[in-house]
Amino acid sequence: MFNSIKAKMTLIILLATLVILLSISWFSYNQMAAVLKEQLVAAANNGAMHNAEVITNWLQGIQNEVITLSKIPDMQSMDWKKQFYSLLGANGTGGMEMFMVSDTSGYTHTTSGADTNIADQEYFQKVLQTGKSVISDPVLNEASGQTVIAVAAPIFASDNSGELVGVITATVSTKYLNILVEKMKIGGNGYGFIVSSSMKIIAHPEKQWVNSTKIWETSDTLKALGNNMVSGKAGYGQYSVDGVDKELAYAPIKLTGWSIAQTADTADVMAPLDRSKSSAINITLAAVALMLLLSIAIANYISKPIKALSSMAESVAQGDLTVKINNIGMRKDELGVLAASFDTMVENLRSVLVSIRNSSDQLSSHSQELASSSEQVSATIEEVASTTNEVAATSGQSTENAQTAARKSGRVQEVAVTGNRAVQETIDKINSISDVSRNVANAIQRLGQQSGQIGEIISTITSIADQTNLLALNAAIEAARAGEHGRGFAVVAEEVRHLAEQSANAAGEITSLINDIRQNVSEAVKAIELGINVVNEGVQVANNAGAALEQIQNVVEENTAMIQDIATGSEQVNYGTQQLTAASEQIAATVQQVSGAAQEMANIAEELQKHVLTFKITEEEKNAAPDLPPEDAATSKNLLPEDDLNQESM
Repeated sequence: MFNSIKAKMTLIILLATLVILLSISWFSYNQMAAVLKEQLVAAANNGAMHNAEVITNWLQGIQNEVITLSKIPDMQSMDWKKQFYSLLGANGTGGMEMFMVSDTSGYTHTTSGADTNIADQEYFQKVLQTGKSVISDPVLNEASGQTVIAVAAPIFASDNSGELVGVITATVSTKYLNILVEKMKIGGNGYGFIVSSSMKIIAHPEKQWVNSTKIWETSDTLKALGNNMVSGKAGYGQYSVDGVDKELAYAPIKLTGWSIAQTADTADVMAPLDRSKSSAINITLAAVALMLLLSIAIANYISKPIKALSSMAESVAQGDLTVKINNIGMRKDELGVLAASFDTMVENLRSVLVSIRNSSDQLSSHSQELASSSEQVSATIEEVASTTNEVAATSGQSTENAQTAARKSGRVQEVAVTGNRAVQETIDKINSISDVSRNVANAIQRLGQQSGQIGEIISTITSIADQTNLLALNAAIEAARAGEHGRGFAVVAEEVRHLAEQSANAAGEITSLINDIRQNVSEAVKAIELGINVVNEGVQVANNAGAALEQIQNVVEENTAMIQDIATGSEQVNYGTQQLTAASEQIAATVQQVSGAAQEMANIAEELQKHVLTFKITEEEKNAAPDLPPEDAATSKNLLPEDDLNQESM
């Protein structure tokens, strides 16, 4: 359904228009809603503030009148007759029902003729405590049985002593407030109500809520707004009751601590926005319908020439290069340029095909000549390859002989290296023996020194034995003098003497052994020193042998290097010969490929000639072509329709 350019253009224009219109409508609606909401909030807040000011002025007027009455001499006299006549002559601001005058005990005279006692009234006690005027919350007037507002002021003694002698009160009906709240609106909808500082409803169009706080139980959001109201704040908010969204504006009545509010259903205050939404939808639908018609017209204007060009392109695709597009210059837009470019393209294609026909004939002829030359080159290359193989065989034998000599020379070098390594190891071992011999000589010398120290110790032991023997002899003499009492001691002294003699004999033997050890140590040290000299001579001889082997190794390395150079040269000659042979073989293969490619090129040229002949370049070729199927014949028209290409650009 949407395969044609016309359908696609219509759809694109329609969708773009729809998106733009919907975006504009959505933006306009949101802007209008924001402006309306802003105006609504401002108007509602201003209305609440204005009504709060109206009530304040009304109560302020009553309060001022009561204060004025409290200061006249007749009122200060506390004589009810004088007071009564003075009150009858008072103007009384609108809404006042009656006046009351009370003494400090609460006993009260009223202008209605019924006396009462108001000592238990909160506003009365507050006047007595503060000495200032008070406006009460709505209270029940026991005299009239109506709910009223009491506006009370203190009466002070006329002697300027400052003594409070009574209270004058004016009762004001709440009917005035009820009338006022019924007239309060938000955007021409809803109503108002007044809340006391204790959250009781003072005035409300629905009587069930008056003197009650139950209204706050209908919505948690409304209760939160009520808390803001009694805290003396002004503001705006939304709440919901029984699924109905509502708007609320409130302001404080600062004179009394009350708050006034006005509320309305959100649907009512936003009704103008809904009407605007309906109008915007209708305008959008009308614009979409208009753009649909306009997009169809634009699509027709653009797609008809493209369709005609497409038909001509199909004819060219079938091989008919005789087509021409007339009246190209009549249209000056991009489609006119496209038609001219198409005509130029067909003409260029026709010229290219003529050139291809001529070139393919020449290509076929040159391919035959190239194939013949390739065969001659192939024969010559085979002779070169045979000669190169003979040179490669001779070079290979030379390379093998050089490699054999290199291996033997390498073996000699390995033997020389091994001999040099053995001599170095011998030198290292002899040096180790020399070091060990020196260490042994040093140890034996230290042993001789320690033997001398042992001799000194033996001399000390011999001296101790001689002294012990002398002491034992003295002890024996003393024991003989003692007679029977010293016999046991004489036996011990005799044993000690024998032990001392044995110690002296043992010390003498040890001294003899130590002297022998000293003599042997001296002889051993001399023998080791002689061995060290012999070892040093062996080290010198081994060093000379190592130097000779190192010279042999250097000579062998030089011979090996020269033999390696000879072997490398032979290998390079052999490698070069092999490369030459491989190159000859590769050239021969390439020549074969060239020969095959030349034959294939000739075949391609022949095939190209066949394909080129399928295009009709001249009218004679077109007329000589076999009959086409109906669908192909339909595409062989050579002229675009006049009405498709003669349209002026938009």
